[in-house]
Amino acid sequence: MGFEHPVSFAWALLIAVVAALYLWRFPYRQHRVATFPLWQRALARRPAWFTLRFWVSLGVQIVLVLLIVTALTEPFLRQIVASRRWIVLVLDVSASMAATDQSPSRFEQMRDHARQMIGNLRLGEQMVILTAGSIIRPIGRWGASPESMLAAVDALEPTDGPGRIGEAVAIAQDLLDGRPNATLVVLSDGAFPEAHEVGTMQGVRLVTVGGDSRNAAITRLDAHPQRADPSRWEVLVEVVDGGNEPVPTDLEVGLVDSPPKTVAIRWEEGQTVRHRLTVSAPQGGLLQARLTAEDHLAADNLARLRLHPLKLQIAAESRRIPKNSGGRDQDATLTNAPNSREFGYAQLQRLHPAAWPRVHWVATDDQVAAALQQGLQTITPIRLDGGSEMPEHFDPETIYVIHRRAPQNIPPGPLLLIDPESDSDLWDHDGVVTGTECTVVSVDPLARPIAGVDWKHIVFERISRLRFHLPSRTMAVTSSGDPLVSALDRPEGRVLVLHASPLREHSDLILRADFARLLQQAVRWLTDDDDQLEACRDIVPDPSGRIWQAECWDRAVAGATGDVIQLETGQTVHRIDESGTARQVFDGPLVALDRVGKWRTTRSPTSPEAAENDGKDAFVPVNLLDSQLSNLVPMAALPKASLPLAELGLDQPLWMLLAGLALVLVTVEWCLYHRRFLV
Repeated sequence: MGFEHPVSFAWALLIAVVAALYLWRFPYRQHRVATFPLWQRALARRPAWFTLRFWVSLGVQIVLVLLIVTALTEPFLRQIVASRRWIVLVLDVSASMAATDQSPSRFEQMRDHARQMIGNLRLGEQMVILTAGSIIRPIGRWGASPESMLAAVDALEPTDGPGRIGEAVAIAQDLLDGRPNATLVVLSDGAFPEAHEVGTMQGVRLVTVGGDSRNAAITRLDAHPQRADPSRWEVLVEVVDGGNEPVPTDLEVGLVDSPPKTVAIRWEEGQTVRHRLTVSAPQGGLLQARLTAEDHLAADNLARLRLHPLKLQIAAESRRIPKNSGGRDQDATLTNAPNSREFGYAQLQRLHPAAWPRVHWVATDDQVAAALQQGLQTITPIRLDGGSEMPEHFDPETIYVIHRRAPQNIPPGPLLLIDPESDSDLWDHDGVVTGTECTVVSVDPLARPIAGVDWKHIVFERISRLRFHLPSRTMAVTSSGDPLVSALDRPEGRVLVLHASPLREHSDLILRADFARLLQQAVRWLTDDDDQLEACRDIVPDPSGRIWQAECWDRAVAGATGDVIQLETGQTVHRIDESGTARQVFDGPLVALDRVGKWRTTRSPTSPEAAENDGKDAFVPVNLLDSQLSNLVPMAALPKASLPLAELGLDQPLWMLLAGLALVLVTVEWCLYHRRFLV
């Protein structure tokens, strides 16, 4: 047995005071009365134990003082204290937890489990609660009262963002490091990539909720203007089945407040369907894709994208329109423009095509040549040509896209090199990497040329290993540790290198829409000499999540629910509901965009009024675009685990027992005291 406050035993000195007062005989005077003989005979008839009451009463009072003093020291049983737990509870607040396949939802079931664990805490046990969403947040601390933790759990809401369970588990393990009886519990539906790893991790108990579900989800919405007619946009919509059973649905695509185009979707379980449609949007606008399915997760049934009117980004001093093109010089046109770097449709129509950037591709393989031709045609406006022969002379104003045959001396100007197979003056070719070591394991979320490309689902089976002579930036890394995408920012012009082979026997890249997206963003990055503008322009959603600057956010076409905005002093970001009212206002410094809807930033310190006209692009739509977040099916191989509840009745403090005994002795003493005067 141990004592929390052993110094309280000093109060035991009161026993001497009680005994002294009890034994002190006060002086009294005797008076003889007529009934004295009767009293003598009555006292002679008293039982023998009656004479012991005096000493019994004294003993009771001494024991009473000892019980009170011992209770003040707060005694405890060492084996019970040694079994007290230190608990970290990780709560999954990702999008899939809002699924209603359980009544009322997976999130509510998880919250009931959390309340049960908090209510089951024994005396002296400590708990910390972490919520794993786009940002990992602690909602409790060591020593927090159960009441405060219950209030924090009651205030939680599910998000539409990803659940960073793996990172939260790592933080929880750090919190529990070196603590006795460490207990780490994860409450989730098991629908996250690291589920099997977390479920089988030593010292981690994964308790899952959820069941059979239905979910049709929009996982990608992309659009680019047609080369022949920039007023018309090619739209790609990717729809997946993320439940245990397929649910038929209609897909509606079109501008907001315009009649949509409808496509009926009938699929098999787990199937992915891609649809390409054409939408007329001469002035841009808000593109919307919507599923009509009544499934168990509504957040991924709607996706939106801002369509910016086409703008030609070109330096006035770098290109000129010939004098014979309508009798006007380009410099005059640029000088009279409101912004000499940006041109809309009207200015673009007045410019001669000679002002458009020129892109030249080189590929000897027919399938790669066809893919380059088709992918580069989606970039508007450019002058495109190419072939299988390497140019004899390289124009530094032309963007070259070259497959395999890299020049020995890399010429000045912007270049995109795909799977170079030989040495050059910028690198040494150090062989190839094949097989599973080509799997992409890491992507720089701030790398503009590759943003939005779904690298984790693209198959690569061969990459070229290069040793650069100049400092390079690695934008994507494979499991072998070799770069997949590298960039060289040299004074003579930027060079972007894709180390992977795009041939169909080595990869499925050219079969995907991501190849056209990669080419489009690479060309823009290679031609843009304004770093600030390049960092903010035409950003597409990236499931890996990014940190945005507020000024860049205003230029984005869409965001993802894994993104974060970094605000400066005085800036706020808020979410707008369907009526145009700002419902939530955040002032940073980091704000997680973990709700599907429309968001915008402002420098006003108070909640701003709603935008009068959505066409002013005062907002940015945030969409649920990661297919993993729409997958409601937990991994079948997860071990079944139950809540680690403590045994009841072992956590009652001993001082309460001692106080109860003291109360009993007070009653005994009261009876003994009154019996003194009863004959």
